Amino acid sequence: AYLQVRDLAEDQPAQAEQLYRSRLASPDYWEQRLPYDLWCAAFFTPLRQGEAIPTSYDVWQAQADPKLVPEPLRQAARSLAEQHRFFHWHLAFPEVFDAAGKGGFDVVLGNPPWELINLEEKEFFEGKDEAIVNAQTGAERKRLIEQLQKNNPPLFQAYRVALFEAEALSKFLKYSGNFPLSSSGRINLYSVFAEKDRRLISPTGRAGIIVPTGLATDYGNRNFFSYLVSTRQLVSLYDFENRKKIFADVAGNMKFCLLTLQGTENVSKQPIKFAFFLLSADDLQNEEKVLELAPEDFALFNPNTQTCPIFRSRSDANLMRKLYQQAPVLINEKTNQNPWGISFKQGLFNMTSDSHLFRTRKQLETLGFELHGNIFTQGEQVYLPLYEGKMFYHFNHRWASYEDSKTVNCTEKELQDINFVSFPRYWVSQNQTIQRLSGKEIINLLVFRDIAGSMNERTGVFCEIPLYAVGHKAPIINIEKNKESELMILSNLNSYIWDYCLRNKIGGVSVSYFILMQTPVFKDEKYNFQLRCCILPKLFELIYTAWDMQPFANRLWQESAPEMRQLYLEQRTSNYQANPEGIGNLTPKGWENRLDAYECPFPPFIWDEERRFQLRCDLDALFGHLYNLTRDEFAYILETFPIVRRRDEAQYGEYRTKRVILEKFDALADDPMLMGACTPLAERVSVLSPSAQPILPDSEPELDEAEEYAAQPEPELVDVEEPAEQLEAVPAQPEDAAEPEPPAVPAAVPATKEQQSLPFNTQADSPIISDYTLYRCPICDKHILGFDLERHTREVHLGKDPGYKKIRKK
Repeated sequence: AYLQVRDLAEDQPAQAEQLYRSRLASPDYWEQRLPYDLWCAAFFTPLRQGEAIPTSYDVWQAQADPKLVPEPLRQAARSLAEQHRFFHWHLAFPEVFDAAGKGGFDVVLGNPPWELINLEEKEFFEGKDEAIVNAQTGAERKRLIEQLQKNNPPLFQAYRVALFEAEALSKFLKYSGNFPLSSSGRINLYSVFAEKDRRLISPTGRAGIIVPTGLATDYGNRNFFSYLVSTRQLVSLYDFENRKKIFADVAGNMKFCLLTLQGTENVSKQPIKFAFFLLSADDLQNEEKVLELAPEDFALFNPNTQTCPIFRSRSDANLMRKLYQQAPVLINEKTNQNPWGISFKQGLFNMTSDSHLFRTRKQLETLGFELHGNIFTQGEQVYLPLYEGKMFYHFNHRWASYEDSKTVNCTEKELQDINFVSFPRYWVSQNQTIQRLSGKEIINLLVFRDIAGSMNERTGVFCEIPLYAVGHKAPIINIEKNKESELMILSNLNSYIWDYCLRNKIGGVSVSYFILMQTPVFKDEKYNFQLRCCILPKLFELIYTAWDMQPFANRLWQESAPEMRQLYLEQRTSNYQANPEGIGNLTPKGWENRLDAYECPFPPFIWDEERRFQLRCDLDALFGHLYNLTRDEFAYILETFPIVRRRDEAQYGEYRTKRVILEKFDALADDPMLMGACTPLAERVSVLSPSAQPILPDSEPELDEAEEYAAQPEPELVDVEEPAEQLEAVPAQPEDAAEPEPPAVPAAVPATKEQQSLPFNTQADSPIISDYTLYRCPICDKHILGFDLERHTREVHLGKDPGYKKIRKK
């Protein structure tokens, strides 16, 4: 019958259509598809008492003789097949696929939907119940939905059915075995469509698909993308930004790509073609923007995930390849190598779910607590500052302070006061903080900013801070080794060269662990004694600038050898001689001449902006040699920081940072301490062409440092008048959630007890209230600051503007 339809389709389309529809309605057709409908129906059949459920045995019976399957089960399978539109490719295209699914199309073209597999409550109730749609918090919305059981049972039942169907579809995608590479974690339809398209092409066929670039860069797509690369079925990936509105209804910052795949018989050893940050198809004519990467490049750049790095040009790809050949990745999960003994922790307190633990200054003062520096005490109770990412910067734990619920940058005069401390929005119990640290003996924290972007002035921001509470957007790095080793890695991570590497790997506005782990960082063994003698005293001066860092200074002093202690004293002398009036009467009695003391024998270093600039340039110049860069390569990297350049030119009339670093780089070239640590400068070979220039964004944001790391939405705080002793209650700390792994594919048809209950999450969402101007997402009911709208649109709603609503300041 299918062949008859095909033969009639061109000359007699009306007759072909009539014949086709008759075929679809015939009993023979439904018997032919019964085994496959039963198998699919197992995923979508609710478990209800007294109702039949398809099993593997029923599928086998249908294959042997469809009439052996009980009629009620046959009717139920057909009903579900019509409802969910079960599609069996070998029955729809018998001349393309055989019964085993072998075969394929010569060409597949697709623009699949970009949607997550989950039921959005607000979207479902739009036009059905406006009270639920307009609920101010997730908790309120869930309460209203539950009330529907009494107030509107039909709507409640419709909601439960829709919720079940979304869950059933998710289980089908995860456990059917049809999408083993794209169905882990939160499933997006574009990923499963792309995997299906790969399987639909013949061994000599090709597929062209338009999908978000996240298919190549996101952690959740790592299995599928690495498979495409390793099997060489990926032909090309051309990444576009939608700033010229190629797709009119998609946000301008949305990144999508033209993905070309090939069948298994077409694979070759040819490199894969890539281009990134394109604005139109005409950009593909720019040879510098089109680059080639081989499978071994992905193993070099991203050995853990095999995901795709993001390069603006061939020059960037070549330079990154060289940098990765100089240093191993921070943590290699494939080889189980973690030379620094590093682990990560997502801060100590979630700014939303832990907000009931936070106290404001007004609350604590009302309860009789006294402020000492930036710490509140009352008897044995202590409340520590809750640090957020925007409060620190490179080697500066006092970068910004809160005033009237807003951050302001600390002035140079304030930083020169070694007694000055930054003030947070909130304080948290010291007992809570220590418990979150799992009882470990920690004297201070090495933290970094989670929120960052490749277009910021700097992308990676790492800092040593006192032992304070920290929010979840200031993740903690734990290092098994001593303080000296911790400082060596800190100096590496705060260098311009490492930051350049990070900027070529980050596609959004979050520095994820999986990205950090796959950046090139030197091992501890790289730093010989001479290098440590050069680096550590400079770091000591950069970090130990206030009394609240005294525990850090004490620990570093305790762990240091006599020779290193002497260098610290010389650094201190140099710092004080450059600022003879800076220390004044701030030095307590008895702090001089304590060279063998258990504690550091001198007060904090005096803040000197020019000295600090020179010290940081010294360190950056040194890392230029350690990464074996030529002078033109180093100059190229420094040109990829346009905001640094613009600020220098505005203040000094030149790109001073670049000039000073390169001058120091030249002066270090023949320094004996580099012997054995790097290749002599004269013997290094540049990977750049003489005319290579960085390709920078068409426009960069004019960022103010105080807002470069914008505030997270302010959590709800309840004014309390409870006794002080009740503030110490410690709730259980949940375990950190692990990254999702792909599920195992079961061999039999899964008809489990999980299908008996309709999923319904009653966990209340914590409301978010802010003194800042916020936007509310009408789909997911989240409050989002203006700076984060683009990221939220891109990563949560896949570029489709949900219609944000502005919330005015209180």
